[in-house]
Amino acid sequence: MNIPSNYIRESIKLLSRIRHPRTTLPVLTHILATLDATGITLAITDLDRWLETRMDASPGPNEPEAFLIPPDAMKAMKQADKHTDIKIVCKGPSDADLIEISGGNVTQR
Repeated sequence: MNIPSNYIRESIKLLSRIRHPRTTLPVLTHILATLDATGITLAITDLDRWLETRMDASPGPNEPEAFLIPPDAMKAMKQADKHTDIKIVCKGPSDADLIEISGGNVTQR
């Protein structure tokens, strides 16, 4: 799925209101991405609060996919050139860890 880098930047600003980099549970530093046929939802929690943002985009995957984006990958996406698209591709079975992010002078695996 292709996502405008401007949306990523705005989402990070919004989601950083909850994310704490020094948490005892590393999973709380990650962002939950849910891709479906109509767009992408990015969400974060600190177990007391939940915040999410959604962008309509197509075409998305036929089957909904959900995965965690680590902080380093979000930082790399934030550094992409303005007005470019970031491509997110999940590779392997649904329980695989491999996510490829590319576009706008950014490549992260």
